[in-house]
Amino acid sequence: VVCEKRVPLGEQNGVEIDKDSLLESEELPRDANKLDRIIRGLVAQLWNQDIELGDRLQRMKACNGFMRLGYAGDKQYARERLGVCWRSFKARMAVARKARRFPQIEQAIESSKIGTEAASLVGRIATDKTVEQWLKRAQKRTIKHLQEEVRVAEMVGRQKGTREVAPPDKKTMSVVKKMQRDVVSGK
Repeated sequence: VVCEKRVPLGEQNGVEIDKDSLLESEELPRDANKLDRIIRGLVAQLWNQDIELGDRLQRMKACNGFMRLGYAGDKQYARERLGVCWRSFKARMAVARKARRFPQIEQAIESSKIGTEAASLVGRIATDKTVEQWLKRAQKRTIKHLQEEVRVAEMVGRQKGTREVAPPDKKTMSVVKKMQRDVVSGK
């Protein structure tokens, strides 16, 4: 991860927005399509900043910077210095780690193909051999469905004794959902 690299607003998914004029403008467009382009551009910029922030937080943790600044640890630093919950703090570090482990994940975030939540899920299950399959799946699924598929893949992986699990097909998802319904109903 190149920490100094920032993807300028407007370079994601063909969104062309002049950041300075957007921030100085008092009048936002009323057209839903124009507003959508602005919002998508801003969100893409936030995703990229999350990776950069996570990388810097990891560096701070690695050099014991929190304690050097007088904090008891990363939890206290997150809460008292940054004003963010520790869970959010940890999530940003995890996404940065996964983006560094799999450059494809970072590229997918930078190009707005997936967001940081999807990146976190993909990074949780992907291996070198399956990362591309999981990224394709993440682009097609809602977060809720992607979470379900990751859980099913983890279950299949445990059953088979491997971490190398591709995204589940419809038949596998159907079998698992039926099994879950049976368990809940007491069958």
